[in-house]
Amino acid sequence: RRDGEREVEEGCLSVPGYLGTIMRSECVKARAVSEWGAKLRLTADQVFAQVLEHEVDHLDGILYLDHLKSHEDLWEIGAEEEAEPDPPFE
Repeated sequence: RRDGEREVEEGCLSVPGYLGTIMRSECVKARAVSEWGAKLRLTADQVFAQVLEHEVDHLDGILYLDHLKSHEDLWEIGAEEEAEPDPPFE
């Protein structure tokens, strides 16, 4: 179950070097089975809800690219952004 909607920037290791702006739910309720067979119920909001939707999409063969409204909502991460190291701790 999904509630609410919010615009997010999302990327994926399946599509390295790109980010897109898509809509994701604010809150998600899901059922799952643990590795030991226990039934679980999850309620997630914000980033955790986004992660659950992203990963369930993968199980359904969907990438975040499939949620783009237009090609303008996808952009390449600049090489200077990728190559720039984090500043050292002082």
